Amino acid sequence: MARAFKNDGTPLSSEILLTKQLSGLPSVAAQGNADITVTSDGSVVVVYEDAEGDASGGSIQLLQLTPSLDAIDTARRVNENEIPGTQRRPRVAAAFDPFGTPWVLVTFEDVDQNGPGTTAGFVRPVILRRLP
Repeated sequence: MARAFKNDGTPLSSEILLTKQLSGLPSVAAQGNADITVTSDGSVVVVYEDAEGDASGGSIQLLQLTPSLDAIDTARRVNENEIPGTQRRPRVAAAFDPFGTPWVLVTFEDVDQNGPGTTAGFVRPVILRRLP
């Protein structure tokens, strides 16, 4: 869920269901462990775990919103298909580009990447779509 507020705490929007943006319908899989950032162009970027995001198990999804919390596009998977195991614990940070291209860095863990019981860390740069 997400909701925009003014500096004084007054709501600017009603609550919106972020995972509904994936296909237009509420997701049946569990999503959670979200992180959020705002980029220099005003885009709101949310990353989260999706229990049924890819063939190997959980995945990391990214959703880009306008400042008024309208989805710019459907959510997209951050991790690549060939990464085995379950991806979890996403974090996102806005990145500065002197040429004005909006982008973020997403970090996440992958369980069982290098064998049972192992955990590996990943960093992915993601170029965002320009606001309409």
